[in-house]
Amino acid sequence: LSDLYLLQHHFAERMRAITGPWPNLIGEVQSIVLGEDGFGDDLDWGRDRGRDFQCLATIICLIDSHPKTTYPTPSRLEKWLMSTSPVSDGVREAVLMTFRIFNKLVKTDKYRTPFQKPSRITPVEFTMIGVLIHQHMSKYSLMQLSNAIWQMRADARKNFSAVSKTSQVIKHIF
Repeated sequence: LSDLYLLQHHFAERMRAITGPWPNLIGEVQSIVLGEDGFGDDLDWGRDRGRDFQCLATIICLIDSHPKTTYPTPSRLEKWLMSTSPVSDGVREAVLMTFRIFNKLVKTDKYRTPFQKPSRITPVEFTMIGVLIHQHMSKYSLMQLSNAIWQMRADARKNFSAVSKTSQVIKHIF
């Protein structure tokens, strides 16, 4: 395994051990997306070795820092997770609604298309899908959100041979 791969997973596993208001909220979100009625086998995304926690934390951090659109580094994400200030009710509800919608899009046949081809959702795609849903959920229908996700993924794959967490890909998708 590459050193970068091991370092990323070390950060992801270490983040999962942090306690506080933000990790508690991430736990609530995990129960939505990983629970009995969650994504299940309908979404192929990187969930191994704490990666799910890191992806969810990144989305929630970006929601919390909106309209700032700087993708958090692992160290910035870790610092944000350790914050002891309480999560506001408005942010908590917006986060939970974002993931309820995300789950509904994945689980409902007529909205599922953007999650099927190519089948594997990269961590950066997963994160940006969450951000897209959050930013547009109040004005887009579920079908419009589904179409926007499909367009975002198609555009990223048209412009980049690998849709990984590089600054160029992130900047393009934002």
